[in-house]
Amino acid sequence: MGVEYFGASGTVEASSLLTRVFKSIKNVDLVGFSGLMLALTEDTGLAEGTTNGNFDIRSLLTYSSVCGIDLDTVPIPGNTSIEKISALMRDTGTMAFRLNKPLTVRVFPVPGLSAGEQTVFESDDLCNCAVLAVP
Repeated sequence: MGVEYFGASGTVEASSLLTRVFKSIKNVDLVGFSGLMLALTEDTGLAEGTTNGNFDIRSLLTYSSVCGIDLDTVPIPGNTSIEKISALMRDTGTMAFRLNKPLTVRVFPVPGLSAGEQTVFESDDLCNCAVLAVP
């Protein structure tokens, strides 16, 4: 799609295009959010992107504004303050209101880990990735 990696310039456009394609498929019932979903701990490519530093939590919020869902399964430092999480949720709520679309925040505070450190989930359903800071 002309984007070197997820997080490079052009990612917003590619995310929007994929969502439009998904929603344009005929004779398929749409359920839930129906679009590109950026679930970090459920996608090996996105998980690898966190390790490579290809994007941060604010970039994910931007990319998700043009696709199906917002911040989903994002590991954050376990000691992230409730004030920072609340501010992130308010930013997301503001975008949802302004864009007139559902956006969610599903973050995983990981006890004992700091931004940049790798998760060590022991689940077949979760990919390990770098913990993202909440600025």
